[in-house]
Amino acid sequence: MRSIPARQRTDSLSLLTVNNLSISFQSRAGRIIAVDGASFELEPGKTLGIVGESGSGKSVLCYSLLGLLRSPPAIIEKGTALFDGMDLLTLPEHRLRMIRGNRIGMVFQDPMTSLNPYLSIGKQVIEPLCLHRQISRKTAWGIAIQALEEVGLDGPARLMNNYPHQLSGGMRQRVMIAMAMINKPEILIADEPTTALDVTIQAQILELIKELQREKNIAVIFVSHDLGVIARIADHVLVMQHGRIVERGSANDIFQHPRHAYTRNLLASIPTGTKPHKYDPAGRNQHNVLLSVQHLKTWYDGDNSFFGGNTDLTVKAVDNVSFEVYRGETLGLVGESGSGKSTLGRSIMQLLDIKEGTITLNNQELAGLGPRQLKQARYNLQMIFQDPYASLNPRITIFDTLAEALQIRNSMSDRDLLAAVSSLLNDVGLEPAHVYKYPHEFSGGQRQRIAIARALAVKPQLIIADEPVSALDVTIQSQILELLLDLVRRHGLTMIFISHDLSVVRYMADRTAVMYRGRIVELDHTETVFNHPKHPYTQTLLSAIPVVKLTRKIENKATEITEK
Repeated sequence: MRSIPARQRTDSLSLLTVNNLSISFQSRAGRIIAVDGASFELEPGKTLGIVGESGSGKSVLCYSLLGLLRSPPAIIEKGTALFDGMDLLTLPEHRLRMIRGNRIGMVFQDPMTSLNPYLSIGKQVIEPLCLHRQISRKTAWGIAIQALEEVGLDGPARLMNNYPHQLSGGMRQRVMIAMAMINKPEILIADEPTTALDVTIQAQILELIKELQREKNIAVIFVSHDLGVIARIADHVLVMQHGRIVERGSANDIFQHPRHAYTRNLLASIPTGTKPHKYDPAGRNQHNVLLSVQHLKTWYDGDNSFFGGNTDLTVKAVDNVSFEVYRGETLGLVGESGSGKSTLGRSIMQLLDIKEGTITLNNQELAGLGPRQLKQARYNLQMIFQDPYASLNPRITIFDTLAEALQIRNSMSDRDLLAAVSSLLNDVGLEPAHVYKYPHEFSGGQRQRIAIARALAVKPQLIIADEPVSALDVTIQSQILELLLDLVRRHGLTMIFISHDLSVVRYMADRTAVMYRGRIVELDHTETVFNHPKHPYTQTLLSAIPVVKLTRKIENKATEITEK
């Protein structure tokens, strides 16, 4: 087929046409269909959003276009992907390599794993230039500095000599975008590029992509499970479920008039509004304080002399923080990465050594307790971590995980122990029949339910939930949030809910504390914080939230999706 030169294209021609694409994987369990008959077109200057839960086939579809799937186990069974008269699915590797990173760029989800930790930023940014343009390193170096400046990085000449670990998450993602855009591609594929970023950095990256798109008229494929992000950036949307495109249309049609039940469930799972069961303000008095934190300081003493810098570096992660938590309430704790949220939670748990201040739980000062006394105190204080797979022991069954926690307080017979474990699993919505499985045999949402069950096992009064839904799909996230609200109500729990997702915090929390650079800069009733923010940082956070405007019909229609 004769190639159509890029310069002869007009806006009436699609840059990329994918037709009836099917991809499968061979596994021990047999053939798994990852993409099933996908078809779509991509127009110049437009953004195509692809949305769906984990396992829906979004990333596999995009990887196949650039030959990034390893065969075996991946098998492209049928279909075509026509770009400039060439079928990307059948191109030899040497020809595909001339397109990849040149005419089609890609931004991956995690820049830290995509960037080479052993090479400086400069060496990595100039690599696509030297490969595809065959120019001198000196010339490439100058172009790379300009590219870093175009993506909004300050001091690009200095950053060229830095290594990935010396940059923040947002800065690393900007470097990835600069690398993807440096050869002025016609198509940019962005696979979950903002998932790991804070809301303000996410807003900056989305605006950056839109600005570069306007300036250079590139087409963008934007993959995400975050519907707010898709609503903010996409012109057209594909909704994928179990490898199939179940709905397509303009962004406005998808979000205002969804036709497929799966799309409606995705939209209905977005946290909107406020907490259904509000805490009674009358309960907020000094006699009802469960946790009191006063003038808390947790500082890290670092040493970066390896890079020739300051050898006496002190990071004030939590800097003179004071607040109280009342019995039965949920206190939301929000802020960007590095604001001190998780450090504050771990300090309360006595998992970190504090520098100054007091932490009082049930009128008992926690700082300075011996190991045995601290163990007793932790019966009333438990933590749910962000990544349940990292916090569950992969070598023992779920029964052993929960049994260990149950027997901390009281020794039980085997029969009573099995009954107690089964009751815990029922409490968090899991089948007791799965009690002898290992963590890797469960989905992410199921593992988080197990982590919640373990926290409940010792019947605590206070639970600190540290980003418990940040890694979950929107429908699973919705289920976990509802579970936590139900458990708080039924067990009379008090909770500190830590998150950088303000929509989630608004739905969960009675009061909200905003952290910035180790300090609480605002603390008030949740609706007051969201409707009448006082601190400029809070105002910046709220203005950066990607908003999905839903019809009332969708908001009120949330149907159950069973975890797979």
